[in-house]
Amino acid sequence: MTLTQNLDAARAGLVMINPAPYNAEAPPGALDADITPTELHYVRSNFAVPAHDGRLEIDGAVDNPTTLTLDDLRSMPAHDAVVTLECAGNGRLEMRPLPTGEPWGDYAASTARWTGVALHEVLKQVMPQADGVDVRFEGADHGAYHLTPVLPDTDRNNLSFVSALPLADAIDPAAGVLIAYAMNGEPLGPDHGAPFRVIVPHCTPSPR
Repeated sequence: MTLTQNLDAARAGLVMINPAPYNAEAPPGALDADITPTELHYVRSNFAVPAHDGRLEIDGAVDNPTTLTLDDLRSMPAHDAVVTLECAGNGRLEMRPLPTGEPWGDYAASTARWTGVALHEVLKQVMPQADGVDVRFEGADHGAYHLTPVLPDTDRNNLSFVSALPLADAIDPAAGVLIAYAMNGEPLGPDHGAPFRVIVPHCTPSPR
């Protein structure tokens, strides 16, 4: 099957909010169970599904810049975490006046069991420098943005999704941050960040 056919099949049970970039809610019944089935987990995208070379590059203020593959991550101790994700705009459709953003109803939220390597264990390998402040994550998804950027000098035709965590949180084992490569016991699909993504419990959305 082609990527398009795989995506069409994976999206069949969702409630589409925007076709491009693809954003879709879970159907109401999907939230009845403790774990949302993967095929019914809501999808939040800023850009089209990206191509990815399968490498995780870590550099900057570290003593040991490193490039890891998916196999490298899988060779490290695996951790599971049940995490509920919710788009910050969930319920926006009921707001008046309707604000800018995806017109979400009430089901841009889902719960999954994520499996991956602990971020603090990966950072231990690269040895962050004492003067480091944040861990900056840049996803593979990028391109033209379909909404007007908040900052007027931003080039809306060439944007990337970037987020950051304070270094103190990123290296804290209690924070539970994962570089996840599996969702509900299966490898991540394209709509959910394949081949791996950051899962940050109790925090803001993370790039893939």
